[in-house]
Amino acid sequence: NVVLMQDSPTPDSNVPICLGRADWWGESLSQCDTPRALALDPAIIAAERAAATATGSAYVDLTDSFCGATFCPAILRDDIVYRDDSHRATRYAARLAAPLAVALLPLIGSSAANPAGAIPLAPRGPAANL
Repeated sequence: NVVLMQDSPTPDSNVPICLGRADWWGESLSQCDTPRALALDPAIIAAERAAATATGSAYVDLTDSFCGATFCPAILRDDIVYRDDSHRATRYAARLAAPLAVALLPLIGSSAANPAGAIPLAPRGPAANL
């Protein structure tokens, strides 16, 4: 099976620099959050979905693991989400293993059981992450 994974939301700043400045000035770290509408490009999403459909590929969207209904926070569950202005931080990327597995396991069928010691496959939505 071929899977096209939607690009992750793009923050509107270099997240660690924004967080450092906010902390330095004693301001709210939430000023580094990106409005969901700015973090996602509908044209790119449409092109990705069209490419998946045209090739018969599955399409995986993990946006809800990054964003709530209106904002994509710079920090989720005590982890900085991005290490710059577009790349996921290593620790947060590791947290995506469970939602990615939830999305992929149905695509590879029931023969892929959760092996002993694997990350529990609990579905997570925006409310669980914020």
